Amino acid sequence: MAYVAVTLLLMFGAKAWGQQRMADSLLLVLEKYRREDTVRVNRMNDLAYAVYINNSAMAEEYAREAGSLSDKLGYPKGKARSLWLQGLAHLSRNKEEALTFFQQALTVSETINDRQGMANYLIASGNVLHDLGRRAKGDSCYYSALDFARAGGDKNTELKCMVNIARIHTANGEHAAALDLLNKASELARHLDNKVLLARCYNSMGSNYLLQGNYSVSLEYLLRAMRVNEELHDRAGILGNLLNIAGVKLEQRNYEGALESALLAKDLAEEIRDTSLLSICLSNIGSIYLSMEDDKALKYLQEGLALSRSTNKVQRIHSLTNIGVVHSRKGEFAAALENFEEALTAAESIGFKRGMAQALYEMAKIFFLQHDRTRALQYAYRSAELSEQLGLPEMLRDNNKLLADIFAIRNDYKRAYEHHKL
Repeated sequence: MAYVAVTLLLMFGAKAWGQQRMADSLLLVLEKYRREDTVRVNRMNDLAYAVYINNSAMAEEYAREAGSLSDKLGYPKGKARSLWLQGLAHLSRNKEEALTFFQQALTVSETINDRQGMANYLIASGNVLHDLGRRAKGDSCYYSALDFARAGGDKNTELKCMVNIARIHTANGEHAAALDLLNKASELARHLDNKVLLARCYNSMGSNYLLQGNYSVSLEYLLRAMRVNEELHDRAGILGNLLNIAGVKLEQRNYEGALESALLAKDLAEEIRDTSLLSICLSNIGSIYLSMEDDKALKYLQEGLALSRSTNKVQRIHSLTNIGVVHSRKGEFAAALENFEEALTAAESIGFKRGMAQALYEMAKIFFLQHDRTRALQYAYRSAELSEQLGLPEMLRDNNKLLADIFAIRNDYKRAYEHHKL
């Protein structure tokens, strides 16, 4: 079995792609406006936000200047936003430093009880904490942000929180709860005419249906998301949709279609220079080649792993597991187990249950082939339990088949038949 990463895009703000025209306009306005006041602070911050995706150095420069002027003017709201923007500028380089800036922004906004600001900086902190594997702390940030957004009557930030909290339910295998929240969020997004977050809702709904094995409905929502993102010219959003569409096609054994979608996603990741998304693309291409039993799988998986070491812990777990599958198929069981054990340890450290279930199942298969029936049974049971908790029907089915084989070898035909029926 090959494993792909389901792409649930994080939101640090309403990302705007292709904002060079806006940035040029803001720069002209700023050059003409020489007064050192809060208006200048706000315009420098706006300029930093407009360029942080494509020119992080420029964004950092203007955000720092806005922060210095805010200090001089005694303008904490501008200072907090400048710190947040410096965090955004650091996202692609150093997530720990980005987190420090976001938390500093939160501290400043707390001094003036800026609820909208606090909600925004909590969401940003939660996203980075998730990337760094500190999921419980990240979840807490999302719930706190939701409280502030509702208290301040900020519907757009409330919507952003709802989509992020739905991700928590998805990660826990609580697909019904995730879909219920996403349905409410999509209604609110349509009411607010917030197309960026509407596309995120549709993508997340498609991801949940994909994980449940409902491929036709999954594809319907992913295509809806992609149509909205195409209207917005949001290349990162389109990229995420393409990766999930590739996942649907892979599960449907449409390998050529899956490869076509994943390669298009890879091209977009290279265009927008997003290392984290590129690592997912490379790993998912490797997963597709693995399903095709193509020798190119290992090359792509290793490239994806090399990129994901510093950007995405969940992606690293998927890459390690798939590399282990490559070694296992070649009969290189020691190398396979080494990768599976590393994946399992990493998944346990961040509470990533789906990654744990996948690694445990692959290890159980090797122990079975090595005639270590006791450990095979232990690992298969653990994987089956997690698969049931998370609502992963195909993985549960594979575990029950393995358990049936183990009990049959032990001449326990009653229990073998019980698992065979499942």
